Amino acid sequence: MFAALFWACSLNIEATNPYPPENPGASTPDTVTTPSPVLPPDTSTLDTLFPPGIQIDPIIVPPETTYVMDTIVIRDTLVIYKDTVYDTLYDTTSYNSFVYRTYYKGTLDTVTEWSELLNCNIGDTAFSCRKSPNFASLMPRCGLTLVATKCCYVEYVPIKLDTNVVYVHVHDTLYKDTFHVQQLVCVNDTTFINYGENRVLDYIPPEKIYVAPNAFDSTEMRSLLDTLDFTGGDDVKIEIKTYSSLQFNGLPLLEQELMPLDTVATALGSELNWKHWPETIEVRESTYYLVNADLESDTTVTWTLKYTHYETERSETDSIQVTSFIKVK
Repeated sequence: MFAALFWACSLNIEATNPYPPENPGASTPDTVTTPSPVLPPDTSTLDTLFPPGIQIDPIIVPPETTYVMDTIVIRDTLVIYKDTVYDTLYDTTSYNSFVYRTYYKGTLDTVTEWSELLNCNIGDTAFSCRKSPNFASLMPRCGLTLVATKCCYVEYVPIKLDTNVVYVHVHDTLYKDTFHVQQLVCVNDTTFINYGENRVLDYIPPEKIYVAPNAFDSTEMRSLLDTLDFTGGDDVKIEIKTYSSLQFNGLPLLEQELMPLDTVATALGSELNWKHWPETIEVRESTYYLVNADLESDTTVTWTLKYTHYETERSETDSIQVTSFIKVK
């Protein structure tokens, strides 16, 4: 090898420059200059930064990342009916209705209520009704609201969005022949007891009926008050019991009244809180005591007794003239 290299160097070989010079006037060199050899990089700076003995970890480039998308399928069922049939249910609600005469004004008023709540006993010439206080437990079905719909409710489930998840919505269609809808028809059947063209009878009851075991008897009362004897001493009291309210106007005696707080009371019995037409009023017994306070000698006096007289359907106030002989000695 060295001999060949020596042989090549000892020959005088001319070579023409294949690249023309930038300046045409410049002389073309006779020989081709050999380029300088490539020197290794200067690592003196790296040696300064990283002294010998310190190992530098190589930089590792990670491979390309591949993402996999998850798929979630959401399925809904869509029901389609070819025809709709309405199933009709009939519910008959019975009512009772009547008019009555009010106690204070004497005018007519009307009561209309469900038969289950308003129970009436209708006779040949008269009737009576009573209303139950149990309104909620006896309410008829037609008093409620019935709503028929063709589809069920739709439930929405919140879904958290994710870039790595694909949601596929699939609709499954289900075909059916007939959709049945229940429809409630309320039929009102009203019994007009004592008014209207189809009324049962013509009796108009009062609002109240008074019940007194003994009616006021003016003849008996005059006989009782004809002679008032107080000769037995200062503690003598003349007792009068009656189912009436009395006022002794002009009688020169002291009167003491022992009677209940209410002269009349509604007869409720076992039907507490029931409303009645007509309302039965029980007249209570009142007790009166006559006491001599100022008279020192026998006296005959004429005075006025006012009383309340209770008829079957009303109460009235009237008066009678009474002449009494009062004995004190």
